Amino acid sequence: MSNWVRRWAAERDGKRPFFLFVNLMEAHLKYLAPAPWRHRFTEAGVDAARVRALNQDPWAHLTGRAPMTAQDFRLLEDLYDGELLYLDQCLEE
Repeated sequence: MSNWVRRWAAERDGKRPFFLFVNLMEAHLKYLAPAPWRHRFTEAGVDAARVRALNQDPWAHLTGRAPMTAQDFRLLEDLYDGELLYLDQCLEE
């Protein structure tokens, strides 16, 4: 979560109502959650080099410049799940 949001919440007048919209972009491509969340859902044996080499550009795939296998899509799903878990942790804070 943004340090700015934390400071604002600590300093604001708690007696006044407020509306705060925070758009967390971590759940969008590229999926690069920090450790330990990044590999929380990946299969055993998937290393950092495999994650770095994975195509995360949907247009490259859709235009045929980056063919992807079912395993590639599974890894993307696993990385996405790690991103969501990381965001959950941020929101909890």
